[in-house]
Amino acid sequence: MKNNIIKEFIEKTGIGFKQLIKAMIFSSLINFLVLLFGLKIANIPHYILISLVISIIDLLPVIGAGIVLIPWSVVAFFNGDTKLVLILLLLFIITFILKQILEPIILGKSVGLKPMYSLIITIICMVVFTPAIGALVGAIVSVIVSVLMDLKKELYEE
Repeated sequence: MKNNIIKEFIEKTGIGFKQLIKAMIFSSLINFLVLLFGLKIANIPHYILISLVISIIDLLPVIGAGIVLIPWSVVAFFNGDTKLVLILLLLFIITFILKQILEPIILGKSVGLKPMYSLIITIICMVVFTPAIGALVGAIVSVIVSVLMDLKKELYEE
């Protein structure tokens, strides 16, 4: 019985992490569209390629789109391009907020945890840790909580 529970926990956690990756990819896709639109408005050459690269970087936990957008906005500031600075900072804020809100909601729905619980867990982890690390830890904790709740339900049904 005990071995079955451990085996089931590991299997369900693996499924949960697959769902986490799917949620991250979907969130990154949404951010790609936001970046595409924003960089097009800013008349950035090769905006499709740049949006794609930033979106791929955004998939990396903790790093995110800010690793590109913030230094780029600093360079634009020193070059005197105020419009570009504002657009880049606005894009960073939008992509950051979307990522922090979308991922927990999508993850919650996909692993069977109420999206609000997943969002609350992520917010608490972002407060306890830093926002970037908290978002990653919150997603992992959400998966584990979902699996534990599911296992608890199955145990009481038997």
